[in-house]
Amino acid sequence: SGLLLHEHVNHFSLNTLARVASRSGFKMIDSSASLCSRNYGFVAAFRKSKDRRGTLSKSVDEYAENKKYFMKGVRKLCHFQKKMEDAFYILKQHDKDGLKSILWGANDRILQFLSAGRKLPETSIVVDSNPLKRNFSGDFEVFEPLKASRHIADSDLIMIFTKLNANNILDFLKKRFNKSFKKDRVVILDF
Repeated sequence: SGLLLHEHVNHFSLNTLARVASRSGFKMIDSSASLCSRNYGFVAAFRKSKDRRGTLSKSVDEYAENKKYFMKGVRKLCHFQKKMEDAFYILKQHDKDGLKSILWGANDRILQFLSAGRKLPETSIVVDSNPLKRNFSGDFEVFEPLKASRHIADSDLIMIFTKLNANNILDFLKKRFNKSFKKDRVVILDF
C-alpha cells in the first residue's frame, strides 16, 4: 500500500525493546504511548546501566497490547487515506474553478497524495523552502518560496504536508509575503 511508511525498518513491542536494550547495557526508565511523535506506537527512554537485566513492562498480555497499537495505526492510516481523498477533491474543485493552490512540503506524504492516479492540477504548485528539494520528484517541480511569490500571492488554498512545521510556514507566509489564508483554506495533511 502507498500508505505504509518506510521510515522504520524494525518494530518492537515494549517488552522486546527493553530486552534488546538491556543486552546492550541500557535500562528502560520510562515509556509512553501519549508522548509518541505519531498518534500510534510508543516512545521509550533508556539510561546506560551496569545491570543487564533490563526493565520489562508490567503488561502480561503482550499480544493484546501489541494488537492495540497495531490496530490504532491501521485506524490512523485509514483516516489519513480518507483525509487525502477529501483534500484532493477540494484541490480538483479549486482547479476547476480556476483558483490557484499551494502544496507545501516536498516529502513522502506529498508523494502519497499525488499517487494512485492523482496528478498535480495545473493551477497548483509544490513549494518547499529547502533548495535541495528542487528535484525531489520527477513528476512535478518544487519551487522555493521566493521563486513562487506571484503564485503564493494569488493562491486561495494551501495544503501543508508537515504538521510539525505548519504554523511556522503560515507565519513565514504572513511575514515574508503578507499572505494569509482563511482557516477553511488551510489543509494540513500529516499523521
